[in-house]
Amino acid sequence: MTDKKAQGRKIKNFSLLSSKKGQEEMVGFALIIIIVAVILLIFLSISLKSPNKGQDSYRANSFVQAYQQYTTTCSIKELEYLSIKDLISECIKEETCLNEEKACDILEETSKEILEKSWVVENGSLIQGYSLRIISNVETSNEEEILFIEKGNSTNNYQGGSQKYPKGGKNIGIFFNAYF
Repeated sequence: MTDKKAQGRKIKNFSLLSSKKGQEEMVGFALIIIIVAVILLIFLSISLKSPNKGQDSYRANSFVQAYQQYTTTCSIKELEYLSIKDLISECIKEETCLNEEKACDILEETSKEILEKSWVVENGSLIQGYSLRIISNVETSNEEEILFIEKGNSTNNYQGGSQKYPKGGKNIGIFFNAYF
């Protein structure tokens, strides 16, 4: 009888040991799942919070496209007012508009007005600053800056837009960055 009792105790002890071992394995597995989940959450939060450093953005590219199409107060021919895109060419040629203002002066004034109304830079604003650069003969050794306007602070967190096109025998480049 003692053998049966001893055998029963062994079976009971063995089942207790195996259930404890199973519990330990489950706890270990749960810990591994928790650690992996925490690591994934950290990577996800970093990727969502990382700034757009130097990326082209839809918003900035759309601004550059709309900016070029804006109709200015300069006309070279009667009742034909020039868009910014056409005004840049007239500025390069150093033309004067019918209202006797220089094309480059109107380009600068109009560009400043558009930028001021489109990209508000002030304390507490999402936009920390911006820069607009228009270059003639872009990507050549004869690059010539036609216009450069900047306001606010330039930061490492920015989105940019650009447009390059041939006009009047020259390659024009318009480069815009909005700093956040």
